[in-house]
Amino acid sequence: MAHRYGSKGVLLVALGICMPGLAVAQDEVDAGLTLVSDHEQLMARVEQLQQEVSSRELPGNSWNADVAEALITLGQALQEANDHQTALEHLERSVHINRINHGLFSLQQVPALTLQIISHEALGQWDDADGLRQYVFYVQSKSHINNNPELIPALVDYANWHLDAFADRRGTEPTTRLLDAYQLYAVALSTIEKQPNPEAYPKEEYLQQLAFISWLMHQTRTLSRMELLYHEERKVDDNWADLRTDKQYHGRNNAYLRGELALKQIIDIKAAHLAEADPGSAVHDELLKQYVESMLDLADWNLLFERRNGASRQYEAAWDALAGTNPELVSEVFDRVVLLPRFEPRVGPSQSQPQQATSSVAAATSSYASTSFAPTYNDMVEDRIARQDEFGYVTIEFDINRFGRATNISLLEADASDVDDEVSRRMVNALRYSKLRPRIRDGKAISVEGLVYRFPYEIESHEPAAQ
Repeated sequence: MAHRYGSKGVLLVALGICMPGLAVAQDEVDAGLTLVSDHEQLMARVEQLQQEVSSRELPGNSWNADVAEALITLGQALQEANDHQTALEHLERSVHINRINHGLFSLQQVPALTLQIISHEALGQWDDADGLRQYVFYVQSKSHINNNPELIPALVDYANWHLDAFADRRGTEPTTRLLDAYQLYAVALSTIEKQPNPEAYPKEEYLQQLAFISWLMHQTRTLSRMELLYHEERKVDDNWADLRTDKQYHGRNNAYLRGELALKQIIDIKAAHLAEADPGSAVHDELLKQYVESMLDLADWNLLFERRNGASRQYEAAWDALAGTNPELVSEVFDRVVLLPRFEPRVGPSQSQPQQATSSVAAATSSYASTSFAPTYNDMVEDRIARQDEFGYVTIEFDINRFGRATNISLLEADASDVDDEVSRRMVNALRYSKLRPRIRDGKAISVEGLVYRFPYEIESHEPAAQ
């Protein structure tokens, strides 16, 4: 464990005492001294918290609620010290005390249970963590009556847990997690609709999640495998979910229809916002852009499912919505390369010129055919932008035909001479097997030639960046 060692070994390094023939740089000495100091402070804090727990455990007070709170604080400190096994012991006791004081399914135990999950994951005990996470949601669902708004974040958090499990390929049948996540988001959206102020919730974000989950279901053929509905790894009771889900989300054992429903709802929301804005204002222009983007998402959705006639109609409608407006706005919306689906959580490739290929990468992107998932869109994007120095890139020239396929793909340059052929080959193949938004002119999809873009990949893994 990272911090569970005596300070003697650290001091030997910090003081420059080492084996003959080895030199210790000053920065290593400083780092060693800092490590010793941090470790000592942390251990002192753990000891102090242990004493506080003991002081609260006066005769007849061992099962008091304030003891449970102190045990949680101690558990957190032990987690910081990377002593997860001891942390679990104290956190389990905190849960036990809360159950004695508040009941078997009380919400008061949730903080300690959540910390237990963290420790189980740190120890590689995934099954234990997964079981506890299911129990946490069970407690939350029992404590919040139907349509209680406090259940909404619990539904979303648990849905994202399943999406993480799918992305990490947890369990024997990870695709069951997509079914569970979809059900939970559907219940969350249905609960939002029953609130007096549904506009206060990020409904559009949740609808995009529904669409993306539907796309993953299509990619993994989840809905065509009926045995998954009753698989032992399913965690969400479908009967429970169906009773709490609006009919519009029922009976759609079809990925295209599921996503279409969500994307059409987003269009309606955007249209309502646009109608409230003053024409000609900067706010109106921004809302108009968002509205058209939502229309393009639906067009792209049809293209992804090879429904070309539907895609053509939607692309034309999106173009007409911007016809006669600011040419710069038209260019901003229609003249960029978009990897589909756009609402997949990722940052797009950056436009380049061949002679600029050695400059730093401007953004990070995912592998284009990836079915992995980052559950929190904004956090993922911000993280990738913050870590952009960890990405290399290859510069690729290509055409896009009117059906959204990249053709005439040519690798121009890599950012470093040590980028091996395997990385370059994978990046080119990823683009070849992806679908992109075609260039739209006068409402029609057209082919475009000679695009030059930089496509990032994670340096440390030499793999295309994935969500």
